[in-house]
Amino acid sequence: MTRLTPLTLIAVVLGTRGSLLMAEAMISVLTFNVRVAVPGDAPHHWEARRPLIDSFIDELAPDLVGLQEALHHQLDDLLADNPSYAAIGVGREDGTTKGEYSAVLYRRDRFVPLNSGTFWLSDTPENPGSRSWGNHYTRVCTWAHLRLEDSGETLYLFNTHLDHESQSAREKGAALILDRIAARPEPASPVILTGDFNAGEANPAVALLRSVLIDTFRVMHPDAVDVGTFHGFAGTCAPDRIDAIFVSPEFKVTAAAIHRLRPEGRYLSDHEPVSATITLPSPRD
Repeated sequence: MTRLTPLTLIAVVLGTRGSLLMAEAMISVLTFNVRVAVPGDAPHHWEARRPLIDSFIDELAPDLVGLQEALHHQLDDLLADNPSYAAIGVGREDGTTKGEYSAVLYRRDRFVPLNSGTFWLSDTPENPGSRSWGNHYTRVCTWAHLRLEDSGETLYLFNTHLDHESQSAREKGAALILDRIAARPEPASPVILTGDFNAGEANPAVALLRSVLIDTFRVMHPDAVDVGTFHGFAGTCAPDRIDAIFVSPEFKVTAAAIHRLRPEGRYLSDHEPVSATITLPSPRD
């Protein structure tokens, strides 16, 4: 597999006197529901899948990763296997380490974290473990404000996992995320939203997100039909693309893919990982 992006600037445009006018920072992004560690998943239990995920991340080498469903020990495992990354996030049950994370991973050599946080998808978003809208499971969104080491440009990455049962929770969760994006402290910084949205493109919750943000996959594959991303270890994906990467209009989308990998017939997760490559123009010098 070819690595999606180098760790350098691309597209340098020179003026008539040879002065640097603009450079585009290429950023590769991955969203991946890694499947919570469940003993009953054998033969697809975490320890069997861990080395497959390690190899995949090592080969793809994304700059930013939005993870869903990782427990604390799974996150520790992923960071131990991939020491070039650091993680931001908390367990959704208590705001520390209990329960699933919707973690943000970033490459240490490319980004410096400026600020970060987690809010709960509920009527009381600052209260750890809170839920309000008919969802049985607690849902969160973790965000990070990051600065590119090479260019000094900044961006936000929001990462979430919407509810799989309650349509009200999905719609209100999506609306809350958009509200938080709109109210971000540095509004000039562009935004990436990754997640398992547990809903397809026609669902009102996803349609709301697509009314504000750009769906990276559809930019590159507007007519694709075979787009399902959840298979439940069953081999065949359900029809909907429920895992997605959205970006604000400042970004240019140059690649997008659903990775249908079966190394030696084995599964990385019960979801297919989804990636995108985007570029962000730097301001004129």
